Amino acid sequence: MFRIEGDAVIFDGETPFKGNYHILKTDQEYWVRFKWTQEGDMCYAMAGNWKVNLFFEEMGYKEEVFQPETTVKFVDEPGFTYDVRLRVDARTLGAGIYRVVGRILFENPEGIPMPIAAFGDLGMIEVYEAAF
Repeated sequence: MFRIEGDAVIFDGETPFKGNYHILKTDQEYWVRFKWTQEGDMCYAMAGNWKVNLFFEEMGYKEEVFQPETTVKFVDEPGFTYDVRLRVDARTLGAGIYRVVGRILFENPEGIPMPIAAFGDLGMIEVYEAAF
């Protein structure tokens, strides 16, 4: 009756990173592009928003609270494709190694999370401070 299918990719500008491990300087920006399609007749009976966000887990001694996110209006049409980019500024994270997880969560019009979600492990990033 309803399903979503898609992918999330980390980009440096317009170039996708290759592999599961990425190294970034603290003054570098990158984007995570979420692209997904919804299918099924339930699309006609649904209303609300998609919440798209990233979670960063620092490897080591603490959890990081920085979690970029955005909200996308639900379109009640089977076969509709969403294309969302979240910008990440490595300065906000600070130097360290992080596991990155992306999530898409459906919320009803009142903002209450519904049991429709997708998530994916986007690999690991290392953020380093350059002295030059």
